[in-house]
Amino acid sequence: MRNFEYENYAHYVSCQIDGFNRKKDNVWVRPSELNKIIKDIRENLENVEFGICHGVRTGFEVDYLRRKLKGTNIIGTEIGPTDHSCIIQMDFHDIKDEWVSNVDFIYSNSFDHSNRPAHCLKQWRICLKENGILYLTWVRSISQKLDSVDCLSAELNEYEKGLRKAGFRIVRWLRPEKRRVVLVAKKEIK
Repeated sequence: MRNFEYENYAHYVSCQIDGFNRKKDNVWVRPSELNKIIKDIRENLENVEFGICHGVRTGFEVDYLRRKLKGTNIIGTEIGPTDHSCIIQMDFHDIKDEWVSNVDFIYSNSFDHSNRPAHCLKQWRICLKENGILYLTWVRSISQKLDSVDCLSAELNEYEKGLRKAGFRIVRWLRPEKRRVVLVAKKEIK
């Protein structure tokens, strides 16, 4: 894994918000990917009550999942400003106390925006219930790009290694498209 070098945390936040403002109307997640995740949730989680989508920009994935998983409280996080009622403006490396061991699933296709990937995965792990699932999208272009917005560059095997180091076990892959893989991971119970 390679990370872009920022001057400090304020520089990271500034670059991410600038990127958000430039790309705020772009949607990178596709319904085909979300449908595979929904199917997996229905097959592998019981009594789903709470899910978080990290780095959601427009909130498309939050709205889509809320429509398809009726009765499930699903929120999103985004570092940029938002007026979406189900999105919290915050850095996805941070967590709220009420999330600890209380989240059924976490989804992100924005992990390439992480300036502290090991810390980020550990924080997300803390939030998941014992049987909770992390859905983490890797896209081929992640391994080929590195800049102040897409600040993490990694191969698929590096995502896998990072997940294992953070205390996850990969239980399967979902392949919504040729160059996209959703890693489905559960936290290791020690």
